[in-house]
Amino acid sequence: MGCTWRRAACALLLSAAAAFAGGGPAEAAAGPRIAAVAGVPADALPTDSDASTKRVLLSSASQGVFELAQVRGAWQVRQSWRGGHELPAGVYGDASYGDGGLAVALLDQGVVRVRGGRASQLDAAPGWPSRHPLTLLGRSRGGFWVAFAPLPFGSESGSGVLLWDEKVLRTVPLNDRALATIGRWVEVVERKSVFAATPGGVIEIGEDGSLQRHSSAPVASLARDPRGQTIVAAGSAVTRWDGQRWVPVLFGLDLPGKRAPLGHGDPIDVAIDGGGCWYLLYAHGLLAVLDRAGATTAVLTTGDGIPSTARRLLAAPNSDSVLVGSTTEGLRSVEGACAR
Repeated sequence: MGCTWRRAACALLLSAAAAFAGGGPAEAAAGPRIAAVAGVPADALPTDSDASTKRVLLSSASQGVFELAQVRGAWQVRQSWRGGHELPAGVYGDASYGDGGLAVALLDQGVVRVRGGRASQLDAAPGWPSRHPLTLLGRSRGGFWVAFAPLPFGSESGSGVLLWDEKVLRTVPLNDRALATIGRWVEVVERKSVFAATPGGVIEIGEDGSLQRHSSAPVASLARDPRGQTIVAAGSAVTRWDGQRWVPVLFGLDLPGKRAPLGHGDPIDVAIDGGGCWYLLYAHGLLAVLDRAGATTAVLTTGDGIPSTARRLLAAPNSDSVLVGSTTEGLRSVEGACAR
């Protein structure tokens, strides 16, 4: 149909026809969707996920542990283990799935395992080196990795890493306080080891008790994609493991019409979703999203709904949903932020 007569009206008709057909330039691209998750404490941080059940764990320092599942597209609490009830009273830290249940770190009290509705103290076992757990990681072959916090005084840090599977299998002392302060870690099954993020760089701890330092620059967090193909470290730089070394990754934080605010510093956490997109969290509520090719697809800020006290990311299994936990402002879910 010719459009020489009354071009504006003709263009409007063509645009409406394209929209009615379900495609074409009139169809607006869906942007990121950010929603608050109801029914969880304001300090709940996402800590672990289970790909088989598609559920995730949250830990609230003040109230205990919560399990979420997506119901008709919305995250809902399906189960909880509260302090003074299902869990001993205390201050709750990291929580991890494993051994048909879960493990929970309690500040200055040790590690509690919950299985079959019953809680038991793991640190009562012979050879348990400390009652100051820092982080936990479930092992795919069963059991848990436990990292212990370094003590503030004395010539020895008193910290290390333990491998547990119904008993203490291995302990690895870490007397360097920087290396002992493990942030997040990932299992590397094919190497029978874990990679751990520390202020002293990335370290690798083997099931045989070996310890190797891969880098020296401070690292805040590590993430591995669900397919096991990519491991990313975020800290003073963003790097990717190529199988032999950590390779720097270059990207920008500015998009057309939107610039990242100043003063965000280095990333404090990283996550990789099921489609291979990277999510980098910075201080003061800045979240950058990169596609699989390394191109920045979204820069989200407090104005978009990211909490200013956001501290922790978790990519939900088999989904493009990423959970953002904060220290005082509750939990958010971010979906549709990465162009596929």
